[in-house]
Amino acid sequence: HLPGQVLPNSSLAMSADGRTLAALTPDTTIRLWDASSRTTNRSIPLDAPAGIFDLSHDARMLAVVYEGSTTLSILDDVTGQLHSEIPLPHDLPSLIRWSPDDRMLAVGYGSGELILIDSREQRIVGEFKYDNPSVRDISFSPDGRRLVLASDSIKNLILVDPADGRLLMTLIGHEELVTRCRFNTSGSLIASCGEDDVIKIWDARTGRLLKTLVGHTADVTSVIWSPDDQRLFSSSTNGQVLVWEAGTGDPLLILQAAGSTIARSLVFDPRSETLFAEMVDGTVRYWSASPEP
Repeated sequence: HLPGQVLPNSSLAMSADGRTLAALTPDTTIRLWDASSRTTNRSIPLDAPAGIFDLSHDARMLAVVYEGSTTLSILDDVTGQLHSEIPLPHDLPSLIRWSPDDRMLAVGYGSGELILIDSREQRIVGEFKYDNPSVRDISFSPDGRRLVLASDSIKNLILVDPADGRLLMTLIGHEELVTRCRFNTSGSLIASCGEDDVIKIWDARTGRLLKTLVGHTADVTSVIWSPDDQRLFSSSTNGQVLVWEAGTGDPLLILQAAGSTIARSLVFDPRSETLFAEMVDGTVRYWSASPEP
């Protein structure tokens, strides 16, 4: 595993080029690793314990909300210096996501609210409330024109327009609560997973369910795409970490068998074909995900 401990359930973040991996640590810092060498690059000290964070796609900025705070802080990723602060309408947001161009920030709340922030203008540009009681995950489309939201309180996904918050469609097909959702690199497909032990692939334009991937035997906690959209990576609450062929929906590799330590979030470095996972024991483990024998 990587050197150092991370804060369990804090989620991993990775730059778009796959070079930089980031996570919150128990000692009130954000640790950044070089994904290829798997060594610590630097640690950014924080003013207080952070509740949530995200790394910008260009790895230049960190968005942080401190525990109990109603302010979103944007920090320089190299120096840790404060770049800007944006007041939030409420405390205790559940997650932050940068848009693909690193201009917008989406902030989700357990109350079902979605806040959109323009990081350049340093202001809130949208506040929306949906019927889903809790925003569990958010994924921007590659062009930034759509958002898909997952809730840990309902069995559906919703697709919305971030410009005006308009509900575009509801994706219905999971039999239990949805835990994660991700657009693929081309923006044509959406992958989701949930407590029904399956992964589903949807047509992002029509909302039609295309495939259901069966192979996990417990709640699926995370799903991500490879940058070439050819594979999916997933983890579940019984410790399984699997690699799938996206085109056929068939499992390709078992990176970790059931009965192992549970992985909560996944990121992938395409340069070294390495999958990284944040584990419930506070470690970051990694495996070669190369399809070659």
